[in-house]
Amino acid sequence: MDPSWVAESDLGDLVYVLTMARRRRNAFHRRPALSARLGVTVSTLSDWEAGRDAPTLLHLIRWALMFDLRLVICGEDGDYPLPELGDEAYEARRLLHALGDIRRGLSVTQLRLSERLGVTETTIHRWEHALRHPRMLSLMRWAHELGCVIQLRSLNLS
Repeated sequence: MDPSWVAESDLGDLVYVLTMARRRRNAFHRRPALSARLGVTVSTLSDWEAGRDAPTLLHLIRWALMFDLRLVICGEDGDYPLPELGDEAYEARRLLHALGDIRRGLSVTQLRLSERLGVTETTIHRWEHALRHPRMLSLMRWAHELGCVIQLRSLNLS
């Protein structure tokens, strides 16, 4: 199966869950209220919800936190351990560092991973040290390359 297609499908699932959460909540039922809180235009939010564009990692994390949800890394052995909740920058670092830990635990080199993802070894280094954030599709593909997926979990259950 094409890893890009799987990544797009998984990202679409995350956005769908967040879209349904928006529709269920009265306070954020309308796109203008949510887009203002996310710091994007209504048309940008519409594009995300319709699958025409993807949110950044920080926007996706902020969106999830607004609905008491959290991005987690899930592998064959269950969810990767979650430290205390932080702001979106902390949550991004948590995810990126965890994927680096998983890569090292699997004895996969940054070079091998970079070749599989079609990026440079320097890019992998920057992602793992949270010096740069990958685009969401790249993050989803990265997780898949390590045998993991990115999912949403309720803050009440973590």
